[in-house]
Amino acid sequence: MSSIEIDLSRELSSELYGSITTDTLVALLHNGPSTLREIIHKVKLKPSEVKKSLCVLIHQHIVNYEVNNVDGVCRYKANTSNVLLRARFPRYAMLIQRLYQETGELIIEELLMKGEITIPQLINNVHTRVVNEGNNNDREKIKQTLIDLVQTHFIRRCPYVSSTTDVAPVLDSQCDVDFVVKPTDLTPMEERGVKRKIDDSTDEQLQNRVNDMSHWYINPDRFHQSLRDELVVVFTTKRYGPIAGEIVATMLRLSVNTVFHAETTEALNAARIHKGLPTTTTTSNLVLTYLNMMAGDSNAVVTKTGEEAGGMYAVKIKDAVLAVVRETLVGIVMERFGSKSTRLFRLILDKGALDQKQIEEFALLAPKEAKHMLYQMFAEFYIYLREIPRTSDYAPNRTAYYYAVDLQKVARLALDLSYKSMMNLMLRRKHETLENKRLLEQSSRIDAILEQLAEERADQEQIQEIRNYMTPTEKQQLEC
Repeated sequence: MSSIEIDLSRELSSELYGSITTDTLVALLHNGPSTLREIIHKVKLKPSEVKKSLCVLIHQHIVNYEVNNVDGVCRYKANTSNVLLRARFPRYAMLIQRLYQETGELIIEELLMKGEITIPQLINNVHTRVVNEGNNNDREKIKQTLIDLVQTHFIRRCPYVSSTTDVAPVLDSQCDVDFVVKPTDLTPMEERGVKRKIDDSTDEQLQNRVNDMSHWYINPDRFHQSLRDELVVVFTTKRYGPIAGEIVATMLRLSVNTVFHAETTEALNAARIHKGLPTTTTTSNLVLTYLNMMAGDSNAVVTKTGEEAGGMYAVKIKDAVLAVVRETLVGIVMERFGSKSTRLFRLILDKGALDQKQIEEFALLAPKEAKHMLYQMFAEFYIYLREIPRTSDYAPNRTAYYYAVDLQKVARLALDLSYKSMMNLMLRRKHETLENKRLLEQSSRIDAILEQLAEERADQEQIQEIRNYMTPTEKQQLEC
């Protein structure tokens, strides 16, 4: 975990959950798994405040806990990747809006805000938002959309309480019903006849009642799978054309239940792919031609897995993602170093490893110019030198030096730069908001007055007079 990730996690948490919760999170990020006593000592806060902060972080699936079997102590651990997922929440909502329209978007927004929630509470909250916005959306439509989101694995069931200890409850996952909505999940607790005092319940009865109130949360892997598939389709369309893009999109859609970390999708024959295409303008022979073309390419996105049923084809997800990463990094090098350096970078990527003389010959560049460009990329860690000694003493005059690209390290570098840019933008926004606080408050007051005057159907002269309260310079400053 890098310092950039910790800083960005702190900024994201500060915006979403406040300073006290952020202090608790940062202490866990810096110190690793810690007990409650250690966290309180580190953050110098009241025990009640730390406990509330941990409850919020656990509810948001940012922090998890584990009870040590040896000493019986409960330790809390922060998950950095789950904190950074907060930056992707708008993309999650946009994805669901495209697939399930506004109702699905409201459901996902509510889940993202609450962290985890029961289905009856979720339906009530979404219905209240819909009514407040003046839309006519009944509960049945919300319920059906929610069930569809669960069945397509965008929402999953939280782990249940398998047993209780003196320190903390033990959670376990029900893999067979993680994506199944039971009839009891749709019924509020008040309607089940189980609303009794908790003090009158035994531990076993209390555990069963807690498990009856199943909570649900988003499944990030499923969102990432859809976003990844979109990138693969865009890459295929750019490389082979729109028909190839539709074919790959259909193969990915028909294999939607493939495990997220699988290297290939389900094998399909050309007839089934043709039947699943959204348009009927393409013939089965054309589909087969495109499949064979993509399977025969050196950087193949599609592979032929068998000859039965006229040929079985699958999308090589790992290779497709690798191709997308390569093209993205090539674009970054183009923006940062120019077209000639991009030519060198792509050449090293394709050939694997080359010495300086080979690079000059293949790229048709002058030695001085090629050396300068290679040094620039080497200084920025986009390429590295691979040493191959001819003797065991590693003497410099008997060692060959080859330029190579470590794709994983370069991708990590690009990701860290993205995190740093995101954090700088957040800090800049915070600075500008504080600097122009008075101007923003004045603009909000004027907007409220104008909205009230519009409802009262005031004269245009009066409305214009209110608008003139802000000078042209202030208006221009707000627009910037």
